[in-house]
Order: sequence, then C-alpha cells, then structure tokens
Amino acid sequence: MKYLLMVGHGQFPPGLHNALTMFASDTPDLLYCNLENGMDTDKYVENLKKKLEVIDPQKDEIIILSDLPGGSPLTNAIAVLGDMGILEHCVIYTGMNLPLAINVVMTKDSTTLDKLDELVLADTQAKRFVLETDEDDEI
Repeated sequence: MKYLLMVGHGQFPPGLHNALTMFASDTPDLLYCNLENGMDTDKYVENLKKKLEVIDPQKDEIIILSDLPGGSPLTNAIAVLGDMGILEHCVIYTGMNLPLAINVVMTKDSTTLDKLDELVLADTQAKRFVLETDEDDEI
C-alpha cells in the first residue's frame, strides 16, 4: 500500500488532513503527525511510531509531505523511517500545501514513486491572481 504521511509544526498537519478529507475520503492510508508547541521531540517520535505501526516495511511505500525541509518533524520522521528500514521506499516533498496533498492522494495509486514528481508537482506551484475591479478610479 502507498501511504501519505503529513508531518509538520503546530496544527498544520491535522488541519491539512481535515481539509484533505473534504476532497478525498478519510482512509487508513492518510496519516499525519504534528509537533505541537512545547512538545519535546521524544514525545513527537513516540506519537509518530504509533502512527507508523500500520506500515509494513517489506511491501509498503510512503509519500511524505512536510512543512519545512529542515524542521524537526521531518528530520525525526526520516530517522524513524530509517530505523524501520523503509526509507528507500519513501519520497519526500517539502512546502506542504493543500493542492500538493490533493494531487498526491489522487495520483499515488496509479503510478510509481519514481514518476510521481511529474504528476504532482506541475500543478502545485504558487499561483498569482490579479484582481481588477470594473470601477473607475476617480478622485
């Protein structure tokens, strides 16, 4: 099975998980773990290990979304996954956001981890919208 694991600071991972379930049903392959304000990393690692108990290192794959590339949630997740012997079956994307999470969920089961980049990254770039009014700017 391919799992999506969202890791990050504060309420971002559970909030993103909640928003994601509005677009995709809440299934057992959607996991998150958050490092809360004031939480020490030992507690975070303990929570993460509990979440990862469903993973079979021999046959499962994990797509990891993280808020920051060098943050404690991700670096600790990498260490735990390395200890589990599954890190070689993982891909990591940082700069986690809702469009990225939706793209991963919608495409993860129809492709390999190697080809996931081309399917999910194209639509997740920042977009700028220019808003114009119809009103004349009269002074």
